[in-house]
Order: sequence, then structure tokens, then C-alpha cells
Amino acid sequence: MFDLDRRETALVLILTGIIIAGLALRMYTMAHPAVTVIQGAFEPSANEEMLAPEDLTRIDINKAGVEELMKLRGVGKVLATRIVEYRSSRGPFTTPNDIINVKGVNKKLLDRIKNYIDTQ
Repeated sequence: MFDLDRRETALVLILTGIIIAGLALRMYTMAHPAVTVIQGAFEPSANEEMLAPEDLTRIDINKAGVEELMKLRGVGKVLATRIVEYRSSRGPFTTPNDIINVKGVNKKLLDRIKNYIDTQ
């Protein structure tokens, strides 16, 4: 019917296989809708002891060490170290909002932790 040489026949078979595989994948995905799970979305991060809203003990950012600062949600070891170093080099924070001057602390993080920090 078609006058195809050996290479053309192989190409047609490969393309047909790709089309069939694509159709099979399409049918599978239609029958089984995807469920996307973002790792860590519903679990606390590596900081095991995070402050919960009922834990209304405020952390004094002028006295807290790295470990205690890491209890704040969104504050890891690197940022906690920066906070301690900033405080050591520039003196105590006057208000909790002063923590925004530390590299890595943005408005979003400040809004998240401002109810849990204090400067006594």
C-alpha cells in the first residue's frame, strides 16, 4: 500500500508508539485526578517546639539566645544567629519592630512574630 523503506517504517512505528503512549497517559490522568501534596504544608518545620497562639509567653529579643529565637515561627538557625549578632554589634532593640533591621526579617515575618516578641 505504502512504499516505505526500512528507516521510514521504523519512524512510523516509533511515532505510532509515542501517540499511543500519550493517549494512554491522557486517559489515565482523566480517570485518576492528581492530588498535589506540598511537603511540609501541614507540618511544623524543623523547629520542633514552635510557639503556638496559646503560648503567650513573649520572647525578649534582647536576651534570647539562638535556640530560644528558633522557637519563633519562620526563624531558623541562620536568622536567629543574625538577630543575636545584630544585637551584639548594635546594642539592644528599642522596640519589637526594630527587628526588621536584621537582614532576613521582612514585614511578613515581623507581622507573624510581633505578638510573640518583646524588648523588656
